[in-house]
Amino acid sequence: MKTIALIGCAALGVFPILAFASPLQHGLNYIGIYGEAIGTPDSYNSFNTQDFAQSFKSMKPAAGGNTSGGVGVVMNGISQEDVLLHLGFNYGFSPIIGDSNGNTSNSGHSMAFNARLGKGFQFGHNLIAGPYIGYQYAQFKLGIGDNGTFGNATYNNNAIGGGLFLAMEPVQDLTLSAHAGYMVGISSNEKVNFSNLSVQPGGVPSANVFQVGSKLSYRFLPDVSGFVGVNYDRYLASKQFGPINVKTRVNSLRGMVGVAYNF
Repeated sequence: MKTIALIGCAALGVFPILAFASPLQHGLNYIGIYGEAIGTPDSYNSFNTQDFAQSFKSMKPAAGGNTSGGVGVVMNGISQEDVLLHLGFNYGFSPIIGDSNGNTSNSGHSMAFNARLGKGFQFGHNLIAGPYIGYQYAQFKLGIGDNGTFGNATYNNNAIGGGLFLAMEPVQDLTLSAHAGYMVGISSNEKVNFSNLSVQPGGVPSANVFQVGSKLSYRFLPDVSGFVGVNYDRYLASKQFGPINVKTRVNSLRGMVGVAYNF
């Protein structure tokens, strides 16, 4: 969380220089809020590297199939030099993954913070594209027992990486933006709480994250727009158990609908 605070402070220093020099840049300078629906299709995949280790083939470190509602806030800006800054935070009201036995619970949540800093290049008047560096903090919390009666388990993951972004204005007041990138897990931890007992297991693997997303916004007023979007995050963590290599994949798919102020 300290990293998030530092990035937020850096943003305060960058935003005063943001200014739009074209309708496309005006469409990319916004502060928005949104509601979201989150799902985890095909959310576990564990396998091993030894054919004789049959007992490990049925392991399910993470189970999916859950859905949740949520909310989020986003801040996006691009300077006259096409330097892009994106900050986003989203929160899911209930867990989107299950426990190792595939059981789900109504107790828990999911949340993520994303930051992207990029440099765009103009390809014509209405198209900007370029690379970015990114950071993501994600947290998954799951209740243990009936609605968390016995406690809860929390997994936190930090990842850094980069990718490509693009933005275009196909028609007046309509802005389409997209990004795709890959981040490497740099740290993670897990905490399990049972009543007054708190346990923090060691050796919890960090997850690499593949991200792709797109957003379509329309300015129905000069400085107000509505938008819809979709984001897909693929988390992949692996751990070695002797000769056995177990890999867990969690897919997070989010659909968003919101409103933004364009500055």
